[in-house]
Parts: sequence; C-alpha cells; structure tokens
Amino acid sequence: MPLAIVSVCADPSLQDSLQQAAKVLNLGPVSNIDHYITPSDEATYKGKPNTVPVAVVCIDANREAGFQTAELLRNHPHASFRVIIATASQDSGLILGILREGKYGFLSLPANVNQILAELRKFAPAAAQPVEGREDGRVLLFAGVHGGAGTTTLAVHTAVALAESGKRTLLIDYHRSLGHAALYLGLPHSARSFYDVLAEDERLDESLLSSYVVQHESGLDVLCSPDAFGGPLTGKWGSLTFERVVTFLRNHYDCIIVDASARDPELGPLVSLADWMLLVVSAEVAPARNLTQFANFYSPRARKIMVIVNHEGRSAVSAADVAAHVSVPLLAAFPYLNGVVVAAVNAGHTVAREHRTFFGPLEKCLELVEPEGARYEEPRKKWNRWWRR
Repeated sequence: MPLAIVSVCADPSLQDSLQQAAKVLNLGPVSNIDHYITPSDEATYKGKPNTVPVAVVCIDANREAGFQTAELLRNHPHASFRVIIATASQDSGLILGILREGKYGFLSLPANVNQILAELRKFAPAAAQPVEGREDGRVLLFAGVHGGAGTTTLAVHTAVALAESGKRTLLIDYHRSLGHAALYLGLPHSARSFYDVLAEDERLDESLLSSYVVQHESGLDVLCSPDAFGGPLTGKWGSLTFERVVTFLRNHYDCIIVDASARDPELGPLVSLADWMLLVVSAEVAPARNLTQFANFYSPRARKIMVIVNHEGRSAVSAADVAAHVSVPLLAAFPYLNGVVVAAVNAGHTVAREHRTFFGPLEKCLELVEPEGARYEEPRKKWNRWWRR
C-alpha cells in the first residue's frame, strides 16, 4: 500500500520538501494540519483508504503538545499513523531520547528532500515486502465460546501437527493475559507477546519476530500470552495495524493458528483477516445457547466460519443437537477424553498419537489448510550431538 503523508505544524520550507519527496515517490499531495491535536479532536483525523498514513510532526512550536499529537496519531483508533518527529533543536538529550525509543522516525530541520526520502522509505510497511517465491500463509482462528471448551488444546494440537508435517507454523496465544498455550507445550513463557508485535509494527522484521517467539521441538513457533495479570494489557490498535502485522506474518509462515476467546471485545480485526473462524463449544445446553449468539454476531464479519463441538459424551447433548440449533456448519466433533487430555497438559506435551478418537476429528481442522488431509506420521527423531559419548 502507498504512503499517505500529513504534516503537523510544518513551516513552508518543510512542507515544500515533503511535497517534493511525495512527488519522487509518486504519492498524492501532502496534507497539512496547522495545529496540534488534542484528545477531544483526534478521531476527526482519519487516514485515506488503502494507504499507510505517515504523520510528520514538527514539535518546535510546543514540544509537549507536539509529542502529545504524535502519540494520539500513533495510537489513532482508525488509522494508526506512523510518526516522524521533526525538530530544529540541537538538544542531544532530546534527539537521543527520540532515537532510543524507536517508535518514531526523526528529521533534523532544516531537512532536504533526500533526508526525507530516506526516512519515508524506512516507514514503507514490511508487510508490503513479500517473501519471494512463496504463497501467503493461511490463518485459522480458534475462538472459544466459553471457558473450558478446550480451545487451547485444539489450537495447540493443530499447530503442532502442521509443524511436524513440515509447514512453517506460528501459534498465537491471543489471550490478554495468562494464556496457556506455552504451558500446554511445556515451553517457557517469552517476555514478548502478540501485543508487543502490534506495538512494534513500524519496525517489524524477521529478526525482531524471531526474538519474540519461543520454539517447540516440533519446529512450531509460539507467540505467548502476557504472563501477568493487570497492567496495560490492551492498546489502541487500528484495523490497519492488524492488517499490516497479519500480512507480514502470512508472508513468513505457511500456517498461523490463533488461540482466542470469542468473548474478547477486540477480536474483530482478526476475525475479518482470518481465512477461517472456528467457534469451539462444549456439547452442553448452556454453551450451545451462547453459541447461537456468537454465530449470529460473527457470521457477517468472518470470511468463513464453522463450529467445532468438543467433549461430546460428557452430557446427553450431542454434536448433532448443537448443530441443529445454529446456522453455522459443523466442522468436527471431539469426544470427551478428559483424563487423556489433562494428563498430557499436566506433563507439558501433546496427546499421544494412538488416541485416534482425538486425532481423527483433528484431521478436519488440518484439511482447512491441507486439503489432501493430514498424515499422522511420527516426527523424525533428532540426533543428539552428544550421542557419541
């Protein structure tokens, strides 16, 4: 997507240089806002459709108001501007502070066209730079209708099976805090999560991403949930931020599996970007009633949506009963295997392959990204480099 540039409190010289740079990059005209933005009017500044908005904010007239404007635009609810701070100040502490934070670009004024071009090119979205010779990855969003539905179990096993089949796979634990995907795999929690990736979308590259994920022995990469309760767990990320990040991840993975809750009020951007949304529900009366509400709510937003019924046999309610009362098609039904699953979770590993009653329905999930079906072969053993001892 092309850049759309807007300047804030720019003098005529800076505005002219920005116009020349935009012309070199074959962009549209540079807009100008002649005042700093306050929280009360931030929502009126919206980016242009199908563009990546870049704001060049000159802070010299009022440094405090300038930085407030930069933050309001960077966290804009509709556009998520990329921000370049411009100043004629020679204050080394100020300049180093801007550069160290890493969340802004920087222009020292007066800036010439070449300096502006160099800065703008840094802000060209990484998501727009596909990996040559590979197709975009598929995104499967597992969304639990209620607690205890087994959503994490199904997402984890789907992700591991895809990784073991040779596909480069990423598992995203999308829970706002204390998600269990890493725990189920016996992995240490990373200090970084998917929310950190969203916050760093302006400088996201493969090197940064690799420092955020933890890797399972199957080859699966995992973006953990924040391993703490409380604090600033949410951010004001616009839909464009999600689109940039998910596009970047599609370019680097064959499959992206998301473990989430259908109750998350901020799930919307991922729903619209996922290839499939899979609503996970237990075979019980109350969860089945709630499923109808979620199916009606998400169906217009999702590209494709299906239901997975878990724990069939725990009550008199069958998967067929659940499917009969919801307009969304049924993908698979998993039997109640509480002892088997709990034992695997407590040990930090996946369910043993001989439990075909579990892995049989799982093939339906894999067929969404591998139409030929899944082959459950034992993963090849890795040689220990100390085997000669």
